[in-house]
Amino acid sequence: MNIIGTTLGGRYLVIEQIGEGGMATVYKAKDQLLNRYVAVKILKHEFTQDDEFIKKFKRESIAAASLTHPNIVSIFDVGEQDNIYYIVMEYIHGQTLKDFIKKNGKLGYKRVLDITLQIAMALEHAHKNGVVHRDIKPHNIVITEEGTIKVTDFGIARASTVSTVTNTNKVLGSVHYLSPEQAKGGFSDHRTDIYSLGVVMYEMLTGKLPFDAESPISVAIKHIQDDFVEPIQIDSSIPKSVNDIVKKALEKDMFKRYQSAKQLIDDLNKVKENPDTLIDNFDETQSTRIIDVKDVDKALKKKSKRRFVKPIFITLSLFVLAFLIYYLYNNYFTVKDVEVPNLIGLTETEARAKLEPLKLKLEVEGKEYSDKPEGSIVKMYPEDGIKVKEGSTIRVKLSAGQKRF
Repeated sequence: MNIIGTTLGGRYLVIEQIGEGGMATVYKAKDQLLNRYVAVKILKHEFTQDDEFIKKFKRESIAAASLTHPNIVSIFDVGEQDNIYYIVMEYIHGQTLKDFIKKNGKLGYKRVLDITLQIAMALEHAHKNGVVHRDIKPHNIVITEEGTIKVTDFGIARASTVSTVTNTNKVLGSVHYLSPEQAKGGFSDHRTDIYSLGVVMYEMLTGKLPFDAESPISVAIKHIQDDFVEPIQIDSSIPKSVNDIVKKALEKDMFKRYQSAKQLIDDLNKVKENPDTLIDNFDETQSTRIIDVKDVDKALKKKSKRRFVKPIFITLSLFVLAFLIYYLYNNYFTVKDVEVPNLIGLTETEARAKLEPLKLKLEVEGKEYSDKPEGSIVKMYPEDGIKVKEGSTIRVKLSAGQKRF
């Protein structure tokens, strides 16, 4: 369908085609009302036949239009005309990050940190506003002529992941940047964007992708179960701190990954300031938590109060609730409580000996510089004095000794 010369929405005069992706074609157009050039992204015909997709596309595009950030391509308008569904956005003079990598090969780590930081700031703003991209890749990242990074395609990417698309090649077109949870077809959230950004960071540092294979399915499986060659093994000049940021972003377990774009931004800033910074993978959210049966009881009662049901269903609900509480109590809450002893200052061997009689496990989460003797414990979680169940794991950090200059 040739739409060159067509005026969309009574104001956008389509001038020329400037790009094409798996789901849409991009045109340069003139906004005749405001007398400026804009980019118009038009959905390909096969996607306009799916009513459910169109509804989600409109809703997500409007949500994305609410995002205002210097590192996000602004969306000005969303519309439909003669079965043409389009998004009007900021027109940018520049090139995609993918083209930039193809042209320049791997980038220096300082440039990589700068680019990654700008993308992460865009994601932080989007996530705070409830918008998850779900298709972060170099093709959707633009470098302006001034060197500013702009992330595009927020609305269209989100809509594509929540609707059935028959063209498998298009669905798997971004398979190299898929998170493991996306590859499994399971639950995904803002941490999916962080994984994909980790892949982009890896590609910028090494000029290669962490996982590649002959078929999209094979690549997806590798995301789920294979280990990647660390960037520092490909290029020994990459600082360990930068390598560790990539490793943490590419954790297959969502709970071991950066839990927010803000956490990633903090580490990027630290490493920009000092490449010798140690990246902390000590994540307290992974520690054993104790759930009181009373809290379960309260939560279930509160939920049942929200609904109006007939007396017979209330009686049935109470019976099921009583059975559930009895079951939970007998199967999960009868393990003996023990008090965590103080391990600070002990060696790993001494700590294990102290925990063994209490039926507690020890896990070393790494080392950090300190003025304490090398090999002694300087951090622990949970802290001493806290009661935990037998069999729980106490996570500790060891002293790496004083930093030498």
